[in-house]
Amino acid sequence: MIKSTAIRIALTIASAALLHGCAGMGPPEFSTQVEGVNVSYRPRDTGLDRWINAQPVDLSVHETQTEKAMALFGYPKLSWYPEGRLTYKNTTQVAIIETPLYMRPTYGGPGDLKPQSHQGGPNAADSIITAGLGSGNGGLAVLGALAGMSAAGENADPRTTWSHFLCYKSQADFDASAALQSCWSDWLGQMRSLPHQQVDKPGQGSAKFVIEVPTASQGNGRVGMSLARSRTEYFQGMAPVQMGGFKAHIFHFYPHVWALPGNSFTVEDLVAELGKNKPAALVYLIAGKADSRNRTGVDPVGVVD
Repeated sequence: MIKSTAIRIALTIASAALLHGCAGMGPPEFSTQVEGVNVSYRPRDTGLDRWINAQPVDLSVHETQTEKAMALFGYPKLSWYPEGRLTYKNTTQVAIIETPLYMRPTYGGPGDLKPQSHQGGPNAADSIITAGLGSGNGGLAVLGALAGMSAAGENADPRTTWSHFLCYKSQADFDASAALQSCWSDWLGQMRSLPHQQVDKPGQGSAKFVIEVPTASQGNGRVGMSLARSRTEYFQGMAPVQMGGFKAHIFHFYPHVWALPGNSFTVEDLVAELGKNKPAALVYLIAGKADSRNRTGVDPVGVVD
C-alpha cells in the first residue's frame, strides 16, 4: 500500500510538471455547432470544481442558494481567503492525487475550505487552497506550480472578477459535443425567455444579450450578459444528489456580466430574475461587482434550485 501510494504521488508530481511545463501549448479544443454557429470546449483534468464533483455533492446541508452554488464550484468564504489570496490558477490548475473512493475527504461546502495554517481572519495569507484537504477529512493532496502567472486573468480572484455557471448533462444521454450543444441551448433559451435585446450577430465570438432586471425600488435595470463561444472548460464527474447524482458531462462557463450606464439594480435582483426560469441543468454564481454598485471583496451570489 505504501509503495503503491508512493508511485501514485510520483506519477502525479511528474504529471503536474508536464502539465505546467507545457501550459503554453494549451489543451486541445473540440468544436461543434449550435444554431449554425461554432462553439467549442477544452477538457480540463485538474481543478477544485472537478475534485468536488467527482462524487454527487449533497446540497441538503446548505440553507442558502449561494452556499449551494459555492459548494459546487469549490469556493471558500472570502473572509477566510481575502480578495487577492485566491486566484483562478489556484482553483483550476492544481493537480490532484487520485485516491481510492473510500479515502476521499468528505466535503460539506465553503465552511470546509478553511486554511490549515491560518484559522481565518483578515491576515490569512495562503496562496493556495490548502482547504483542510490533507487533514482529518481524508487522504487527498493538492499540488501545483503556483508562482505568479504573467496573465492577469489567471491571477484574478474567480469569485469577484468573473461570473460563472456550471452545466450538468447526463453521460447516458449525451456525448460531450451533444452535451455542450444542450447546455448552450439551455442558456440561449433562458436568455430569450427574459425581457431582452439580443445584440450579437452570427459569426461573432460571443453571444450577447441585454436583460431587463426588475428591482424593488428603481423599476427595471438593464444588464449586459455575454458568453464566449470558445474555450468552455469541460470535465467529467457526477451531478449533485438533488439533481439525481448521475454521471455527468460538466461544463464551466464564464459569462461576462456588467451593469449598463445609468441603471440601478443589485446582483441579488439579477439572480432572482435568473432563478425564475433557470434550466435545471444550470448553476449560476454571479460576482458582486457585476451590479451597478461594482462591489468587490464580497462573496458572489448563486442560484441552484
